[in-house]
Amino acid sequence: MSSKEIHDIVKEIDYMDNQKINYSEFLAATINTAEFLTDQKLLAIFKTFDFDNTGEITTQNLKDAFSKFGKEISDQEVKIIMQQHDADGGKTISLDEFKAMMLGH
Repeated sequence: MSSKEIHDIVKEIDYMDNQKINYSEFLAATINTAEFLTDQKLLAIFKTFDFDNTGEITTQNLKDAFSKFGKEISDQEVKIIMQQHDADGGKTISLDEFKAMMLGH
C-alpha cells in the first residue's frame, strides 16, 4: 500500500480526528455493525451515554461517559463529535442520530 492509501484509511476510520485509530474506532471498522447492533443493543449502548435519562446525549453526557470508561475527552473532541453527529443542530445527539452514527449512515 502507498502512504496515501494508508493515510486515507486512517482518515476514514479516525472519528476523533486525532490522526490515530483508537481501539473503539478499530472495532467499529472491523465488525459488521448492521448484523451485530440490533435496536435493543443500540438502545442499551445509547443509555450508557444518556446518564440523566433524558433521551438525548449532551456534551456533558459525552464527557461523563468517556471519563467513566477511562478516557478524558477534550472540549474540542466533544465539539467535533457533536458537529459530526448532531444532524438536526439541536446541540444533543438523539437516539436516531446515535443509531445513524453507529451504523454509519
